[in-house]
Amino acid sequence: MFSAPRGNPYGASFYGTAAVSKTLGGGEWLAEGCGRCWKVTGTSNISPYGGVSTTLVLKATNYCPPTNPACNNDKAHFDIAAPGFDFASSSLSNVCSTREANESAGFKACQSWMINSTDPSQNCDCSLFDDNVLRDGCENFRTLYWDNVQVFYEEVTCPHELARLSCWEENGYGYPSGMPKFCSSNVDSISAPSH
Repeated sequence: MFSAPRGNPYGASFYGTAAVSKTLGGGEWLAEGCGRCWKVTGTSNISPYGGVSTTLVLKATNYCPPTNPACNNDKAHFDIAAPGFDFASSSLSNVCSTREANESAGFKACQSWMINSTDPSQNCDCSLFDDNVLRDGCENFRTLYWDNVQVFYEEVTCPHELARLSCWEENGYGYPSGMPKFCSSNVDSISAPSH
């Protein structure tokens, strides 16, 4: 999850990716929702930071299956990809700590945040990431202070920074090799808002 450019047409603070439920077009292997974007607005619900509204634009890049309770029974759900926040004991397909073993401490940094304590200053240490991009993504998500908030959403045209993320077809029907061109920053200018 990275800072969106200032003045973007959606008023978004951040751009990112998410696994989406079947209701949003998620499904097995290249389902209709894959590659679509949504403007998502939620309000922080963690004390003492509650009441702050934030807008994101999310691109569907994965499937949140009905075996995940948040995505079953025709629920519309965005499982936002945020470094460090995957709850490993419930994860269906986390491969991050395997693909980047040197960052394994970071990928576990916030997995118990707001689960083992209701104190938002506990169980989350984004500084465990060595990589600045992963650390920033972790911090960006944490600063939302969202704990499974109810969101308002609408499908939108993907902004350039998300539209240009490689899809399966653009990688010759295979996984990308090496770091994708825009993984590290995906924003053309330095005009992104600070956080």
